[in-house]
Amino acid sequence: MLQENAIIEINRQVAPGIYYLRLESPGIFSRSHPGQFIHINLGTTYDPLLRRPMSIFNAEEDRISVLYQVVGRGTEILSRFNPGASLDIIGPLGRGFEIKEKSRHFLLGGGIGSAPLVYLAHQLHRENRKAIFFLGMRTEEFLFLKEFLPSDLEFYFSQENSPAGHPRLITDLLAPHLESPEKTALYCCGPEGMYRQIGRLCGGKNHFSIQVSIDRRMGCGVGTCLGCAVKVKNPPREEPEIVRACVEGPVFPWGEVFANEL
Repeated sequence: MLQENAIIEINRQVAPGIYYLRLESPGIFSRSHPGQFIHINLGTTYDPLLRRPMSIFNAEEDRISVLYQVVGRGTEILSRFNPGASLDIIGPLGRGFEIKEKSRHFLLGGGIGSAPLVYLAHQLHRENRKAIFFLGMRTEEFLFLKEFLPSDLEFYFSQENSPAGHPRLITDLLAPHLESPEKTALYCCGPEGMYRQIGRLCGGKNHFSIQVSIDRRMGCGVGTCLGCAVKVKNPPREEPEIVRACVEGPVFPWGEVFANEL
């Protein structure tokens, strides 16, 4: 983990209310891994008091990037920073995805929550591993994500309010690809309801490995405040254990978080 003054190269709107931020941050770049995040300080005063956690969207050539949606005062302040300004950031933080060997790789994202999977897609591409990206969304505005993915990546999307006959749920996209007994790793970022659907479809089958990125509100981002608690099940313990999404996560094996839902 490093604290670094990162120079803003790009901070532009890519869809209504959604921004792409790219930072020159060689130290954090060199240590980062898909699924990790950074913690951004938005000012030099105590207002806003807390840093904002942002998943790493991609990392290449001494640069890291994030994708964020303006949903409150902090992200609105961030959207007003111009190229050339610097941001005080800490990272990389948390536990990222474990890339499974000798597996097919399915990346399943839901809306803005898909952001960490873009970094993972590029990492798999650099390692010459075949991957398929499945994007679930409410409206078509998130299709802009495709332009940030490797150009030859196999890509499918579902849309909840789509015309009749088009896949509405991400599980509708996924199901036809699950008939093969080939060992398959699923990497998931999105709402927890989506994780439950995927688990019901794939859970309990030995040739599927499912990892999920758990979203929690974070205060400190380094495991001190205990504000991002996640209840996990670790056999052979009978009682669930409370861990921190910012340290032991945000990526967890599906069974640790949703084991009782099969």
